[in-house]
Amino acid sequence: MNHVFFHNDVDGIMSAALFLCYQVNREFDYRESILYPVQSTMRGGSIQKTIDKIPKNESIAILDFEFNPMADIWFDHHFSEQLGPNRVNTGKIFYDSSAKSAVEIIAKEFEFKDVGSIIDMVNMIDSASYPDVKFIFESDHPLMILRAYLETAFPSDMMYARIVEVIMANGCDVEKSLRKMRIDYSCVRNIRNLASKISKDMLVFGKCSVVHQTRQNLFPRYAEYYAKPETQYAMRISLSGPNQKYIQVGHNQWCGKKNTINLGEFMRKLSYVRGGGHFNVAAGVILNSDEEKFLDDVDVLFNGEDMEKYGVDPKDPVEEKAQEMVKTGMDISDAREKAQEEVRNNAGSESELRT
Repeated sequence: MNHVFFHNDVDGIMSAALFLCYQVNREFDYRESILYPVQSTMRGGSIQKTIDKIPKNESIAILDFEFNPMADIWFDHHFSEQLGPNRVNTGKIFYDSSAKSAVEIIAKEFEFKDVGSIIDMVNMIDSASYPDVKFIFESDHPLMILRAYLETAFPSDMMYARIVEVIMANGCDVEKSLRKMRIDYSCVRNIRNLASKISKDMLVFGKCSVVHQTRQNLFPRYAEYYAKPETQYAMRISLSGPNQKYIQVGHNQWCGKKNTINLGEFMRKLSYVRGGGHFNVAAGVILNSDEEKFLDDVDVLFNGEDMEKYGVDPKDPVEEKAQEMVKTGMDISDAREKAQEEVRNNAGSESELRT
């Protein structure tokens, strides 16, 4: 394959490393391949702009990402409305929505031996089926260390490509590869420290918490559940260019309450959202102008139409001012305190004028 596209997460990285190992085993020089790490926000037309620039006579592989008709080979496990729930294997399309990772599909198709531990851990990471939330912020497994590193790393395409090539060059020995790249357990300690700081930025309404981020991955994933274990659903809204925002929403499977809402389906069906995902976690992109509409839809989804938003009278002057301050990134508790002070001062000024 001349051009290899892969999702820029642990599943995508390990999928690309295994795929390149298979190419090498067939005596293909992997150095001829160009690697393209792709973000979740590139679903839809974004990735097409890159693919359109590739010469027609050069082959394309897409791993752990949505289907594109120009791909010569495609591996994915994310549910596709076009393909449905059934497994598909055409020699070009390798799709199985029941698989927990793309790595699982690739390893099975290429008959890799002795990678069971890699499959098990990638499955755990990609499906977020950790035994508890502490495992995320304390485990010393090499793939968990890699996952922690990716949480706070600057999103450079070359960084992801180098990680794939080093892991492939070391026969998918992740521990040895991390040592060569000087990635160690300090990454886990780092995300643990960052997770403990998210509480002051969490706005909770009913079953869901919301965190506004000036950029994606400002806080580690699942930080809300580590800081406040009783949180049932967590949502993050991040800036994604001048006119749109990136939404992430997930269920806290460790809170003791079962999720009955298909979050991926919810995101796919909203006409103004470009996104999707799994049953318990989803993401998408919206225009800035649609944020309030999205929050209203989320409120109805999680809390029901009759629940009063934020648990207070939304027409209260203090709450109105507080909600405006929250949109700037201020913590809701601080915002309400400041709003109360402003309302009190304004009332005092009006009294003086009347006197």
